[in-house]
Amino acid sequence: MLEPKKISADFPSVLYAIVGLGSLLYSLGRLGESGSNGIYTALFALVGIAFIMIFINANLSLSSHSLIYVLLPISNIAWEFL
Repeated sequence: MLEPKKISADFPSVLYAIVGLGSLLYSLGRLGESGSNGIYTALFALVGIAFIMIFINANLSLSSHSLIYVLLPISNIAWEFL
């Protein structure tokens, strides 16, 4: 049986995820609603993608103990999840 560990919330990651997903979903909603390819729609999409990339980078560097270890056959890239 595994020993329970005390973990703390990573508030910057929560903020990155909220801003990233919120901006991306808002831009997709604007695109689907009006069909416009406006500058604001593209700007929100870029901000959302940037924050999601920051979120992924922050979480990959947080822990060295992963529950899932994935090795991609292309150039031996290893990804660890959770």
